[in-house]
Amino acid sequence: MATPETTSDMLTPRSMPIIDSTTPAIQHPVGTFDMEDMELWHHFIKSTADTLSTPWRDELPRIALSCDYLLHAILATAALHHAFLDPSQAERYNYRAQHHQVLGLPSSKRAMSEITPENASQLFAFSNLLMVFNFASYRSPEQVFPFAPDGAYHGVSNWIACLRGCSSLISMARTHIEASPLGFLLIQGRELGFSIANGALPRPEDDESLKQITDTVLHLPSIKSSTTVEEMESYLHATACLRNLLATSAQGLTSIMQRVTTSLWPCQVKDTYVRLLSECRPPALIIMAHYCILLKHVKDCWYMEHRALNLFEAVQKGLEEEWAPYVKHPYDVVTGTS
Repeated sequence: MATPETTSDMLTPRSMPIIDSTTPAIQHPVGTFDMEDMELWHHFIKSTADTLSTPWRDELPRIALSCDYLLHAILATAALHHAFLDPSQAERYNYRAQHHQVLGLPSSKRAMSEITPENASQLFAFSNLLMVFNFASYRSPEQVFPFAPDGAYHGVSNWIACLRGCSSLISMARTHIEASPLGFLLIQGRELGFSIANGALPRPEDDESLKQITDTVLHLPSIKSSTTVEEMESYLHATACLRNLLATSAQGLTSIMQRVTTSLWPCQVKDTYVRLLSECRPPALIIMAHYCILLKHVKDCWYMEHRALNLFEAVQKGLEEEWAPYVKHPYDVVTGTS
């Protein structure tokens, strides 16, 4: 197993020409890295990895050495962490993060078309770092999907699509992933799934606010007349899933398991609900506002610190004033007034 020191050296033999400082970074082809990237690699191993979970410092760099898109994901994550730690350099590091994310996505998509025992762990690691990239947005509500170009924003559902894609990878490659050095993460997730079914209840104030959705919002004449049976079922299902996760989160999970919990709900909701969210239907947005309560539970994690408020503001922007009473509790939670 590589140590942090030897792993830093192991990156050197790859093709890493020193790029003239006048050359725009975005022109670097996939597979080439410069000295600034070396600094990001070192930062990931020495600092960022320990903020994620156990295998990221040793196992992740080792499996990344033969995988360009995973290398880019590591460097993008390190850049985001740098931006968080040094706000005065945030613009510079956010640009580097965007640069590496753009370079890594095409080759990861090609790998997704043919999942093998050899690349399953690489794709799984990439998907986890992509989730980090998603959660780490500090942009305005118009840019809920981090670093997306203006034309790519189509509402808060854009953000959910990425997490659901990561979940589909797990479904396709579960056997291979469980046999890899990162397999313990799936085992932890399965254990969390068992705890969800143990009859726990959310905090009373969370539960009462969720009941407003099922007992009042979904029974309003304007909602009932414009909602099909399938759509109504998707609202009820999304609310029930969120209620279970809020109950689980209230039991006092570890930091890592709290983060796992927050990533489950976007993957559990039905495709119909995601469509309704993209259409900015009020019940879908109100349910999403309550998901921000779950996100608030992980505010101490650097890449999720502002996510609850950022996402709530995006949801709030899509709701008319008449719906404000139904999101008052989430508002109080995410703004710290409750």
